[in-house]
Amino acid sequence: MPGKTGLLLFLVFYLIPNPFAFAEGTIIYDGSQLARSTLKPYQYVETDSNQEIENKNVLYIGDSASPSAQSHNTVIVIASEGTENDPFCVFGGMLNENSIGTVEWNKVIIHDGKIPYYISGGDAIGNASRYNTVEIYGGTLKEVYGGSLWGKGDGEKNEVYGNRIVMSGGTINSDSAGFSIQIDDSGVYGGQIYNPSENENYVYDNHVIIQGNAEAYGVFGGQLGDKGNYYGVVENNSVIVRDSAKVIAGKALAGGWGQYGAINNNSVFIQDAAVVEPKIYGGFVFKEGSANHNRVTISGEATTSWIYGGRSFGESEGVVTGACSADDNIVTIIGTGIYIKGDIHGGSVGSGSTAFDSRYPLSANNNVVRIGGLTFVDDYPTVCGGYSAYFYAQNNLVEICDSTRLENGYIYGGYIENPKTDGGDNNQATNNTVTISGNPLLNNTSLFGGKIQNETGGDAFTGNTLNIQPSTAQGITVKSTANFEFYNFQIPKNIQNGDTLLNITGTATLEDSSNPSNVSRLTVAASGLPRLQLNERFHLLQAATLSGTIGNNGDVLDAESRFLRYSFLLTQETNSIDAVLNRIEVRPQGKAVAEPLAASLIFLNQNVDLLTDYGIGAAERFGLQNGNNGWRPFAYFRGAAERVETGSSVDANGFHVVAGLSRRFCWRMQPVLLGGFAEYGLGDYSTFNQFADNSINNSGNINYLGGGMFARIRYGGGYYMEGGARAGSLQTNFWMNFSDEPQPLACDYKTSYVGSFAGFGRLFHWGGNSTHLDLSAKYLWTRMNRNALDADDLPFLFRGTDSSRLRFGVQLSHDSLGASHHSFGVSCDSFNRIWNAYAGLAYEYELGGSVRATVVGMNVDAPQLRGGSGIGELGVVYSPFDCLSVNFAVQGYTGKRNGGNLSLTTNWRF
Repeated sequence: MPGKTGLLLFLVFYLIPNPFAFAEGTIIYDGSQLARSTLKPYQYVETDSNQEIENKNVLYIGDSASPSAQSHNTVIVIASEGTENDPFCVFGGMLNENSIGTVEWNKVIIHDGKIPYYISGGDAIGNASRYNTVEIYGGTLKEVYGGSLWGKGDGEKNEVYGNRIVMSGGTINSDSAGFSIQIDDSGVYGGQIYNPSENENYVYDNHVIIQGNAEAYGVFGGQLGDKGNYYGVVENNSVIVRDSAKVIAGKALAGGWGQYGAINNNSVFIQDAAVVEPKIYGGFVFKEGSANHNRVTISGEATTSWIYGGRSFGESEGVVTGACSADDNIVTIIGTGIYIKGDIHGGSVGSGSTAFDSRYPLSANNNVVRIGGLTFVDDYPTVCGGYSAYFYAQNNLVEICDSTRLENGYIYGGYIENPKTDGGDNNQATNNTVTISGNPLLNNTSLFGGKIQNETGGDAFTGNTLNIQPSTAQGITVKSTANFEFYNFQIPKNIQNGDTLLNITGTATLEDSSNPSNVSRLTVAASGLPRLQLNERFHLLQAATLSGTIGNNGDVLDAESRFLRYSFLLTQETNSIDAVLNRIEVRPQGKAVAEPLAASLIFLNQNVDLLTDYGIGAAERFGLQNGNNGWRPFAYFRGAAERVETGSSVDANGFHVVAGLSRRFCWRMQPVLLGGFAEYGLGDYSTFNQFADNSINNSGNINYLGGGMFARIRYGGGYYMEGGARAGSLQTNFWMNFSDEPQPLACDYKTSYVGSFAGFGRLFHWGGNSTHLDLSAKYLWTRMNRNALDADDLPFLFRGTDSSRLRFGVQLSHDSLGASHHSFGVSCDSFNRIWNAYAGLAYEYELGGSVRATVVGMNVDAPQLRGGSGIGELGVVYSPFDCLSVNFAVQGYTGKRNGGNLSLTTNWRF
């Protein structure tokens, strides 16, 4: 047949590049007469009492007397009609009952056909089955194992690990692929010890993937079978069902499964429109042992049934003879279009019929259930963090968030179904937490922090907490609440007078005065409460019937957003608990919003310093060398790194450039220098603020673009005056990183700026006018104009921010004339080299620099630039031609300003 021939050719070319993986041998079975000659009789499997399976045809590498090729084999099935002449079982590698050892690194590939019974990547008798693989692309199958082992050993231990099944097509079902043989082990098993022995038994790191158009019946990452009542360890196994694959009803799906032992750290992932009809278990122990630290994760679009993160059923010959636990399991269901039909338990231990023995407690503690996204939970569901037949269901967490729809159901933090009165106070459903957030639909659903069936002894109240965190002021609606010692509420930003956060259509039970519930904490959504006014009230909860009292009625509770603090007076009314706003104040954290503007101001000052320190003087010196020769272009560059203490600290780093034209001329017999320029700067900044309850690290980018003009005039006796003005626009983008939050807060700020400067000085000369002493005094003013930014949905209004600096300086310089120099093709006159070296000291005092802002009408702590700084500089000016001057300088700061900069200024005459 052409299709079969093409597939055979493909497989031949597929196998050629992989000589190591299949070094021991390869069989390709296509149903032909020649292929049937490779079949061997099945001689060692135990015979079921209802059917004869011995001496059936088996496909494997090796011979029936000594199947010694148990490693690095590949068996491929292209077609099988499932007749008596076709393989009944398929093995990648195997050992018979007299050949105890290890089966490893084998592979079975099924493309099509019917296999009525057993498929295993590697089948061992004792010791180990490891690193075997089964790939399924089509066919009708019954029982598939990545690695399998019959629990006979040599006195050491039995291990099944590292095996893998990938099912991308085909069907696994329970009716022996349409044949008459009926054996109830049908399913998919990543790794299994079928008959645990008295030796140590380990099933770990086995994985199953069901995907594409595959349809499976019963799926297990790792399993410790039910032949022999011996303990074992089943851990770190996983099952993934995805890409519209389906697991049909009739048998479970579990990451790990066992009769006795430790079924821990196993995982199940359901995603991408998969359908899983049977119950799902991250880890399940049927009789005795632990089902701890297991995970079930549902994401994307999916449809599933009942879900257990971990379950220890606790049925052992009628009486529990050892501790059973389902602790520290996690169920996460978050996605779009998820449909759950059944109950959801984080951890579940025991059942209503579990026999009681106070020596062997049951615990369902520290489990987590998270349900969110657009998830629909149907069929009158129960969601329970921890379920225990008796004794302990503590410290569990249930979170219902986003747009989850869970109506006509029950939500329990912890639940004890079969409390034992002779167990005293050991029945504990305490310290559980239920959190409802977002905008879920919970109509006619009851919430319990803890629940002891029939209220028989024990404690189902202490430490249980209900967190209500609605995304809108419309709040959340439920049927009833009970057994919560603490009620916590998060207030959304758009709350208004008279709104209700938790609307209870039935009864809210607050216990009694001797054991009251409390509103223990109020928080505010990160965006604050700009719409709520002083002395306005809203309902934390409002019920048709309010039973009991809150213990802190009349107390004042503070609530904080990122930048604001609110105080609320609690009052209990007939059917509600209300909060009245009586104070608003700005938290110290508000200062962190203003500090990016302080960094922007520092950045603008760096550029005006470049102009006044070097630019004007260099342009003038160049003009003196070249006479009154018209307008000449110039360019100044500076790289700066600076830290300023503002009550915390601001680091501003960047690059500045000024380019323009200057001209020297005489006015009333006095030399005058006049120039116009454009300026641009690009840099970054960071700040750090430590507060009592958190720290904030800001980082951001700054850029500005502007222009201006300057002038300098000289008088007799070495006196001179100078001045200038500038204007432009500035943009700051920054991110606020909070130590107690995972995500940064992004903000943008745009404004305009203006500035001016004025100075005077006197220049002394000696040594034949080659040595100069410059004494100067300057006033430098920069203003960032008022504007606003939104931070955390709060309007921060910044007033105009001024920097006013006085600077007094002295500079000593010396000119030297070098050897004669010719132009060498440069289009300017030949010229003797002139070197000018200089050093200077200055003192600067910032008179202003207060970044003032308000938020919702209240003042924010202002970063302060006020203070004195010492400045030292060293530089050299080199004029190699009469048309070119280059100035290189380094400056350092100490005091209020700390840091330094490098400057390069150039002038060129065309």
